[in-house]
Amino acid sequence: MPLKRMKIRLSEKIHLGGSFFVFNLVFSLLAIIVVIYLLILVINNDSEGIQCVYKSKLGKDCPTCGFTRSFIDYLSFEFDSGIQRNAASFYYFMFCCYFSTTRFSWVFYCLFFQKKGIQKRIVKWDITILIAQFLAVNILIFYFS
Repeated sequence: MPLKRMKIRLSEKIHLGGSFFVFNLVFSLLAIIVVIYLLILVINNDSEGIQCVYKSKLGKDCPTCGFTRSFIDYLSFEFDSGIQRNAASFYYFMFCCYFSTTRFSWVFYCLFFQKKGIQKRIVKWDITILIAQFLAVNILIFYFS
């Protein structure tokens, strides 16, 4: 028996997955762009990244100052220096890792395994879990930072 060629029709997948598929695809592409940007900063030994508008205009550190440098440290497996730059960044980094992994998983599922439309209850559970984790991260930061 000859193997069937797997043909992925993006328009069909968008129709089956609807806005849920598009949402996951957009955020997966955005995650790839951010990681490429951070890796370029690592390769170029540029630990500054984007200049903080808040700090340049007001002269004070904003709550997210040091996130770019911390994320670069985490990607380089230098967790101690990343936490020293901004302790809250570790919680957000872990949330971003989880968020990116789940978005990639959904895109992979929709592209290769989905045969029928996604049920609304699955979408509701996914969004509920994401919101709960985001709230948990912010509570952790509020109490432990």
